[in-house]
Amino acid sequence: MEMFNKGKFKARNSTERIKVINPATEEIISDSSHGTLMDMQDALGTARVAIESWKETPSNEQTVALHRIATNNHLYHKDLVELGSMEEGKPIPENEVELGWVVNQNMEKNDRL
Repeated sequence: MEMFNKGKFKARNSTERIKVINPATEEIISDSSHGTLMDMQDALGTARVAIESWKETPSNEQTVALHRIATNNHLYHKDLVELGSMEEGKPIPENEVELGWVVNQNMEKNDRL
């Protein structure tokens, strides 16, 4: 499996896999690429560039992006809540609150632009 960075999938630097375990049930729900230090540094570098780019993005484009995030959170709400609960072991109602917070934070940011 490849890792996603810089808007595309790329080969990872390790073939090692790690199990994704639901902490509430200890059930293995998936597996994932085990990133290396080089993978992490690459991802952090990408994030730093993205932050600087975001600062330079006109507010109307930021607004469009934040609305798209909020829309997708609404469209995939149930799936996101269920996946989050499986990965984190949190009760579904807690993840529903957190996902709602993400949407509200995006809308508040938009209101400040």
